[in-house]
Amino acid sequence: MNNSTAIAIKIDIDNEGLEYNEVKNFLRNIKKNKKILLNDITIEYEADLWDLSNINPSNIGNSKNRFCFSEIPATYMPLIKDYILINLLEGNKKIQTLYTQFTILRKFASFCYTNNCIDMQSVTIDIISRYIKLYEQFSERYKAHHIQALVDFLLFYNYYVEQIFDDDTISNINDLVDCELVRAEIQNSKTEDVNLDFYNKFLATLIKVVNEKSDKNEIIAMAAMVLIETQTGLRTGELFSLKVGCLKETKILDNQTAYFLEYQTWKRHRNVASSIVKIHANDIVKLAYDTLLGLHSNIQNDTLLYPYKETPVEPSGAIRRLISLFRYFNKYFNTITDEKIEADGIKSFKLQRSGKYVKYISFTQMRVHVCTELYRKGCPLEYIEKFMSHLSAEMTGYYIRPRNTVQENLAESTKILKDIVTKEALPIGPTKGLVEKIDEFIKNNNYNIERDIDEICKKLAERIPIRVKTGGVCIKSSRFRECAKDSATNEFYCAYGVCPNICTFYYMADISYRQAKELVENIECNKSRGCIKQAQKSLNMLNTLLNQKLIPQIGQLKDSINKRGASSVIEKHPNMEYLIINLDSVEKEIEKWRLLTL
Repeated sequence: MNNSTAIAIKIDIDNEGLEYNEVKNFLRNIKKNKKILLNDITIEYEADLWDLSNINPSNIGNSKNRFCFSEIPATYMPLIKDYILINLLEGNKKIQTLYTQFTILRKFASFCYTNNCIDMQSVTIDIISRYIKLYEQFSERYKAHHIQALVDFLLFYNYYVEQIFDDDTISNINDLVDCELVRAEIQNSKTEDVNLDFYNKFLATLIKVVNEKSDKNEIIAMAAMVLIETQTGLRTGELFSLKVGCLKETKILDNQTAYFLEYQTWKRHRNVASSIVKIHANDIVKLAYDTLLGLHSNIQNDTLLYPYKETPVEPSGAIRRLISLFRYFNKYFNTITDEKIEADGIKSFKLQRSGKYVKYISFTQMRVHVCTELYRKGCPLEYIEKFMSHLSAEMTGYYIRPRNTVQENLAESTKILKDIVTKEALPIGPTKGLVEKIDEFIKNNNYNIERDIDEICKKLAERIPIRVKTGGVCIKSSRFRECAKDSATNEFYCAYGVCPNICTFYYMADISYRQAKELVENIECNKSRGCIKQAQKSLNMLNTLLNQKLIPQIGQLKDSINKRGASSVIEKHPNMEYLIINLDSVEKEIEKWRLLTL
């Protein structure tokens, strides 16, 4: 059957998925008829390029809607095409997410083919390990994206083609990435809140430019768009998709007028779906909106609010315009610097001609700042979730940022300092003379510990930053002192919980004991499966945990019991009850673990 007379197979990509037999029949018909109708757009199944941009009208660039199969080896191409189709049919992934996985599969297929794996039957855990090693210098999170895409593809192959990858193989592939390190990288890569001093100058300048209207219209327009961003925290695509007429008004108490914006979001939907969300608009937003309206020379249906582009500005273009705005604002306040800045809530962009840097605050930081301020002012998370579109309670940790104070948790830091000052519990680990320095501070200031304990701890908390971590605390000798390890090493140590700079106390032994038991179980499991390398990693971690934490903690615990009595220690630290009651058997367990070998 030639393509001109082929019957197109229609896909509604908002489907919730089909049964196995329906999918198999669908694929069979596709290969027979050679055409697919995706939301009324016809795609040639055998074409090297599938352009889905017309069926995926969103605020994302069209490049991520075009699937080019020409570089994929012929033996892998039909499988990857079927994988794309089934995911479109099930509708459980955004097309942009699917495109990211597609690029990974394209690279993987080429790697396999050039290494004599001409089809899926030839693919082994060894070839997958070698492929992942290509990205050894990349972050663990980046490798995790590759692993996720490969595992998803293998499970697709198992289900729809032939089951050749057993559970152990899938598990071993997943083990190629360290989940704890991924979580640590995610935590450490979160977008910083803004630098308030710099941000306030920027906000004042935005209002000045929009109010006075003495700059070029292009500058005024961009300043007005960014002004809306500072008050609403919209995503870049949502901001530049705003249309004329998006500002609405309503009457509230005493017949006062209140305003709100209606904007379109794709973030909380799969594929082509989007929805209209309403968000409060204050007087600053109203000022910016009216200014943008006044810059339009011709207003038609669906006219974008930003007057200098007929289609929404893509995120990469938006950030370029934002940086240019900061560069221009140097005439109002200092935004140009000789040094690169990537800290304290300020970013910088290098100017190629002059070699200088533009200081700026990103759109994401502005969104983080809006969410953070709403949360700090007591705004319920349910409200933030609804009106910021897609911000869920689980994402609170991403959007809500602590202020840059000396202590992240003042109450917990004060409690720890009180234990050290009174010698109720002394830190175990690399204290670098911390106890001696505290004693000297007390002596030099003529403090009486019994009388002045609260004042002592308050003053110490202003000088000694303490970060509470699982099973220990990170204590710096100065609020200005950075971690002695570089950022990559710091991520690694924090992820594994074996940082040599972490201090612990005897009443944290229950956490160390639980971690040790988990490591022992992990060692035995990997050993029984023949994963000796993974078992050795866990054994190394176990030895570090025992020597640096658990054994010294048990020693101090016994000292504390001898001084205060078991019941007194349990009363103050009820989490230690099990260890205290079973102290003899716990010590025998620890000795057994200490002698453990592979």
